[in-house]
Amino acid sequence: MRGRTAEYANFTMLFVDDRWKRKGIGSRLFQEIAKCAREKGAKKLFLSAIPAVETIQFYLSLGCVDAEERIESYIDTAEDRCLEYKL
Repeated sequence: MRGRTAEYANFTMLFVDDRWKRKGIGSRLFQEIAKCAREKGAKKLFLSAIPAVETIQFYLSLGCVDAEERIESYIDTAEDRCLEYKL
């Protein structure tokens, strides 16, 4: 875990095949990941998300917000949007 102001866990990837989208699977997977991170002592999840509208809307709908700090080693590309989720 890293971060200056919080103990962030790195949320690296969540993918749901198009055939299974909008069935609650992504939300359930996200909550399970959050639960595991919380159990390991993280205070927040850090997400480096592709800037696709659908992707960002999904994470915002779960309660993610723009990250308070940037953890460069967690960022995939310069175009990604950095988000966080308070655990």
